[in-house]
Amino acid sequence: FVVVFFFSSAFFLRQHGKSVTLLERDVIGQYASGVNFGNVRRQGRHLGQLELANRSRALWQKLPQLIGEDLEFLPSGHMRVCYREDEICELEAYAAAPEARELDLKIYSGKALHERF
Repeated sequence: FVVVFFFSSAFFLRQHGKSVTLLERDVIGQYASGVNFGNVRRQGRHLGQLELANRSRALWQKLPQLIGEDLEFLPSGHMRVCYREDEICELEAYAAAPEARELDLKIYSGKALHERF
């Protein structure tokens, strides 16, 4: 007898042939097991977390094929504004790190920033 928290854990255990009973306080998927407020963030994470974040993002991309439903996952980026020189240096180092290569980060400043935005 195994107690599993979270719908995704139960789903993947079933994918691997395990017997699972999913219990929920009310409607299945109504609480934390089914809601995440759309936050599948990779940018700005600690570099050591990026491999897992990238795997998570790839999984979200495949969910319609896995479960047969469109979950309306729409990936988008975000902008980080630097106000001090040390912040710019930190961001440039982050963008140059090998772990961040899949993020396709772009740094804009000066005229290029004004032209883009």
